[in-house]
Amino acid sequence: MVSLLQLDELTWTKSMAIFGNFKGTTQSDFSIGKNDTGSKISTGTQPSSDISNGDLYIDSSNSTLQVYNGNWVSVGSTLTDLNVDSGTLYVDSSNDTVSVGSTSSNDKLFVNGSLRLGTNPSLKHSGAYLDVQHSNGSATQLRLRDNSSGSDPIFKIYNANNTSEVFKVQGDTTTFSGNATLTGIDTLRINENGTGLRMTNVGAFDNSGGDFRIFSTSNLILATDGENGTAVTFDQNTKDAVFQGNVTVNNTYTLPSADGTAGQFLQTDGSGGVTFSSEFTDLSITGTATYNTVEFQNSNIMKFNQRYTGGSSGSYFSNGEYQKVVTIIPSGASQNYQVVGRMTAQNAGETHTVYFNAALRSNTLPDLDWTITYDEEYNGGRYLDPQLWTKETTTAGFIFAFKTLATIYGSVTIDMEVIPRASSQKDNVTVNTVVDSEQASVEAGYTAHDMVLVTRKQGTTLSVKDVSITGNIVPTANVTYDLGTSSNRFKDLYLSGNTINLGTTSISVTSDNEIDFSDSANTSVKRKLVVDEIELGTGNDKVVLRKGSNGKFEQKALAKDTNSESAVKVDLDDNDTDDLSEGSTNLYYTDARVNTLLATKDSDDTKEGSTNLYYTNARANAAIDAKLTGDITLGNVTSQSVNTGVVEGVVFQPITDYGSITSTANITIDYGAVNEAGTVPAIGDFEYISDIFGPTGDSYKVDGLPSAAQPGQMIYVSDETGGSVMAFSDGSNWRRITDRAVVS
Repeated sequence: MVSLLQLDELTWTKSMAIFGNFKGTTQSDFSIGKNDTGSKISTGTQPSSDISNGDLYIDSSNSTLQVYNGNWVSVGSTLTDLNVDSGTLYVDSSNDTVSVGSTSSNDKLFVNGSLRLGTNPSLKHSGAYLDVQHSNGSATQLRLRDNSSGSDPIFKIYNANNTSEVFKVQGDTTTFSGNATLTGIDTLRINENGTGLRMTNVGAFDNSGGDFRIFSTSNLILATDGENGTAVTFDQNTKDAVFQGNVTVNNTYTLPSADGTAGQFLQTDGSGGVTFSSEFTDLSITGTATYNTVEFQNSNIMKFNQRYTGGSSGSYFSNGEYQKVVTIIPSGASQNYQVVGRMTAQNAGETHTVYFNAALRSNTLPDLDWTITYDEEYNGGRYLDPQLWTKETTTAGFIFAFKTLATIYGSVTIDMEVIPRASSQKDNVTVNTVVDSEQASVEAGYTAHDMVLVTRKQGTTLSVKDVSITGNIVPTANVTYDLGTSSNRFKDLYLSGNTINLGTTSISVTSDNEIDFSDSANTSVKRKLVVDEIELGTGNDKVVLRKGSNGKFEQKALAKDTNSESAVKVDLDDNDTDDLSEGSTNLYYTDARVNTLLATKDSDDTKEGSTNLYYTNARANAAIDAKLTGDITLGNVTSQSVNTGVVEGVVFQPITDYGSITSTANITIDYGAVNEAGTVPAIGDFEYISDIFGPTGDSYKVDGLPSAAQPGQMIYVSDETGGSVMAFSDGSNWRRITDRAVVS
């Protein structure tokens, strides 16, 4: 062994083979090269100097190999082609292909030989699909084969959840876990060696919903004797099944191969023989016979029974819906149809039954004629309104129907008979057999007519439209039942007899057409008429007699158009006091009786009223004082003189504001003789007033006016501007009476 521990650099001129490890010990970088400018191999720190193109760098930190080509790059980016072991691994950069076991390929990855994958590998692809095809254009075969282990290979396809198998092939068994749809298949052969099943022109083949179905795009043929044999043909248009031979049921009886005559039916002899027969002797039904329409041989009666539930637009009938029952389209004129029957609506614990009877006729088409009535009974509410719809246009017709009047939590059952006049008219009658077929409106082109109600029974109450009685109407109990009610009353009552018995009173009409109220047992005993008032007369103007609010007899005139009353007098023109008997308390009026009575009376015997009171001296004095001390209102006084006699003690209150006197007026006050004897004014003297309230009536000049502090004083101003004038004091100034201006 040669130790190179002390060498900084070792140069060989020959080849050198190294067996074992070869490494540097004193430097982190290690380089191998021919010379300083040749290619070198470096490890450790990536070289940044003394570098030439072609040098290699092994990066031990991430196990990559880089080559220097102006800068350090990955070796893969500089390799144009890679050929390992003469085609064992070949990379073609010009075609961007990789080959294993070959140096030529047109595909991205070509494996020339077997491909073995590891344990539970996955094969994935992007895009919508994965194509497998032969590379040279010949037929493609995709085979799954056993590896000689003796076990059947398994091919599986899973659904979207990657856990449920939908298709599996294991050996000779193919399993479908879902629907299998075969499209575009002309012939499907299963074990086509002649012993299996062959289906030609099959459109679909499935077992959806638990049924086994074969759908054909044409006729479906079941054959027994090869390709050209036919046993059963299912016609694609009529959907009929045509049997070419006899039909044997359960190896027990065989159906006839030929048709019978019109009106015949199938009849068995109980020993496997089934033939067409014209009649049978006895018919015994021990179970349930279900039918919708029954027709009779010797008549034209067509019996129907149908149930309707109103579940087309909801779960049951709702208010205002229509249900069509029977449609009759006359095929010519003069055709008659009778329709009778019953319809019953059941709603929880209530029922409503309608019994109807209709006569229908076609005149000259499209003219129609009909009459239809019904009776009904119900123990709760009314739920049905029977109707007849008619159409009198190009195609005339009748439709028997009903309208719902409330929500029906149940069903409606129809039992009816349609009786055409002729058997040939039966084809014109169609029954609506669809249970849930209610409509929101009347059939287009038709007009709805209500049937005429005859009788109605609501619980125990019977209602009849018109009743004709040929005998007596007698209640089953005495004094128990009523005729009418307080809310439902009879309009008019027509009686041809002359007596109505009310309890023990009879109301009768006399021979003079007068009404008589008498005892039922004795007509000579008359009954009282107790009323609040009596209205006499006809037309608008009448007279009312009643007991007034004061308890006395009252007579009023009544105007019916305005319902207003007015006072009216009692006509006594043909009567006088001689026609009135005198009583014992209230006697006739006579002058002598009045004078005698008044002679014994005075004002103490007269009751004082509330407005006009008795005269007393105190009341008179108080009234005069009120007038003298208050306001005295005078009207238009012209040339009037008032004689008051001797005036004593006239008091003038202070004058405040009485307006102005604008019209010419002369006021004369005559006090009679004035006594001025002596030096002291006496009562009655004019000057006496001035001694009490200041100067009154004295003459003054403007420059010598007295004090105006006392309001209500009167003076005469002789030199007032504009002429002499009377003046009064207002408490501050002397003012002219004429215009209330301050004296100046």
